[in-house]
Amino acid sequence: MNDFLAKIGRRILFFCRIGINRILQFPDNLSVVSKIFFSHNSIFRDTFLREFYHSGIKCLPVVALTASLISVAIMRGIPYLLDVLGLNPEMLYGNLFKLVLLDISPLFAGIIVAIRASVYITMRLVQMRIDGQVDLLEILGIDSSMYLGYMTIFAGILAVPFVSLYFVFIMLIVALFYLFIGNFDITVTQFIFTVIPYLSLKNLIQFFLKTMFCGLLIYSFSVYNGLRGKNNHDEIVSRTISSILFSEVAVILINVLALFFL
Repeated sequence: MNDFLAKIGRRILFFCRIGINRILQFPDNLSVVSKIFFSHNSIFRDTFLREFYHSGIKCLPVVALTASLISVAIMRGIPYLLDVLGLNPEMLYGNLFKLVLLDISPLFAGIIVAIRASVYITMRLVQMRIDGQVDLLEILGIDSSMYLGYMTIFAGILAVPFVSLYFVFIMLIVALFYLFIGNFDITVTQFIFTVIPYLSLKNLIQFFLKTMFCGLLIYSFSVYNGLRGKNNHDEIVSRTISSILFSEVAVILINVLALFFL
């Protein structure tokens, strides 16, 4: 029992150490990566685009399905809240939109990206190390930590906000369609003018801060586990599971902490 608790404690300390280090190093690393990205060396830019596509763009079908189901579930429950609780329709819709923007979309989009990115990035990097491709990059004079690490993390910092915005967009489209075909106490035009005031600068800053930090930690854990893999195929499964676990915990933890500090 003591060994088990000690193992959990070490895992928690590792989680906190990696997360804090990545956050503290974020400004310097972002500056370096930005300079390389906009340089004439396209090999790093191609890495960014590949990671953004495979772990971000490819999530969109699942994100659209999830957002649609959640939107329909919320819209089906609104008549109950209006009739039984006697709430004001405009206030209810406005607060629901704020809930979607600040809480629902960052959480669900982050979880979806975490699963996709953890599996894709970790498995690919471990396999590259087994095949000797990481060592080959160093022989060719390419910084593997920058080429495979920071460029991938940079892609994640932008991918999670992008997917989260897509999540919000799909939920709004489904909600508007539901209002259009249903009999509600608010029209589509009233709904649009109700949610616009909640698109404040403060809410948008909270949204992007939360999603960017989620992307930073998700991709950091994936890169860390991928590059730390040994020349053993058994490492692929264990490292991938570890990436998924830490990424999911990071997303949930950031969203919970944001409720108290943002």
